[in-house]
Amino acid sequence: MHSAKCGSRGFTLVASLLLLVLLSGFALGLLMMVNTEQRVGGNDLQNNYAARAAEGAMEKMTSDLGGMFKTIQAPSATQICALSGQYPTWDTTVSYPVYNVAPISGCSAPLVAVYGQIQAGPNQGLYAQIIPVTLNASAQRGTGETVSMTRTVEVALIPVFQFGVFSDADLYFGSSPNLTFAGRVHTNGDLYLGVATGSTLTFYDKLSAWGNVVRNITQNGLDATAAANNDAGTVDIPTASNGCTPAPTACQAIAMNQGSVVNGPTSAQNGTWQNTSKSVFNSYLIDGNYGGPNATGATNMALPFVNGTTQPFQIIRRPPAIESTGSLLGSSREGNIAQIRVMLSDTQAALHLSDWNGDPTQDIELASQVPTVLLAGGSGWAQPGVQVPAGTGPFYNFGEAWCGVPSASRVCNKDANLLQPPFFHGAAFPANTAFTGAGGYGSANVAEWPINDGWLLVEV
Repeated sequence: MHSAKCGSRGFTLVASLLLLVLLSGFALGLLMMVNTEQRVGGNDLQNNYAARAAEGAMEKMTSDLGGMFKTIQAPSATQICALSGQYPTWDTTVSYPVYNVAPISGCSAPLVAVYGQIQAGPNQGLYAQIIPVTLNASAQRGTGETVSMTRTVEVALIPVFQFGVFSDADLYFGSSPNLTFAGRVHTNGDLYLGVATGSTLTFYDKLSAWGNVVRNITQNGLDATAAANNDAGTVDIPTASNGCTPAPTACQAIAMNQGSVVNGPTSAQNGTWQNTSKSVFNSYLIDGNYGGPNATGATNMALPFVNGTTQPFQIIRRPPAIESTGSLLGSSREGNIAQIRVMLSDTQAALHLSDWNGDPTQDIELASQVPTVLLAGGSGWAQPGVQVPAGTGPFYNFGEAWCGVPSASRVCNKDANLLQPPFFHGAAFPANTAFTGAGGYGSANVAEWPINDGWLLVEV
């Protein structure tokens, strides 16, 4: 009995030690699990932080690029790439080892634009010169976590002449008879929609206004619904492509209370406008409220050269001789970018732009008969045209007139109000050459005077 008790001594200690080892293993495992979870959670937090920083950097790039095209509107590749130095600085715990903004053509080459159709957004369906720009951003935390993002954006330069009506100021439709309008409509001001009472104004394409859409007030502030103001007719707007074309399938009349404002352009916003614009008219009628609330997507489509001194109509004016074709205004003028140019001028020299081919034989003077005596410019300055036949009485061509019966005491065509001009045409510039018809007046097959002379040049 005594020996048996002695043999069991120490068993409890061994069991206790084994249990302690087991519990220690559990404790170490739990500790390692907690540390791992903390480390993983911390890494995940840092990664999320870096991801949000990279996303913020990407949005800043996009905003800066959009702001540049709003202010400069036609920046060079170098100016676009200069945005790479404007990385975020609001969080000192994040650095940006990569922060690049660059067109796909590079920073030193001229911008490359691809002509194509806009696939989404308020300008969907329009054709534009599309400039792809690549944005790259990498955000790095102090502990080494790094997240990189890449985005490709497309800047669309929309030619203005594909609009049926493009207005930089307010645009007013009102008090007209029946009118069908097939083109797209945009205004950078307010859009007034009306037509004479009992008549119908029908649009075939989308309408957009950077300002507001006004339905029940005329442009001069009168009540469009009043009978005396004659502006309460039906205005039909499509809700789908070709919706209002003959045999309309998706054409909706806009009610007098469905404008974006309740009355005039400075009145309160219409609470139902969001539904009217986006649902009733399927975004075929949108506004921008000048960037304010309640807008439905219209943008300010400013021409790149418009500023305090240069107006939109300069796009169709002839460029002056001293203007560079590479300047902001020069590169926007239709005269510099058209493939076929039809030039009309008072003088021959004014026909020729900076890229003229130097051949004056292509210049046509809009005159019926060459003067009997050419000026020093030679035959190149006086172009043959329709000859004035003798004995046929007064003849008018290109606004010209001549006397069939010359007399020192008789005015052409017996019209006492006709003033005999002192000079005749035939030179590049009026040269103060006296008109030498018989008795100071013109006669058939001798000389004639173009009341509205001019020159024509067609270039391809």
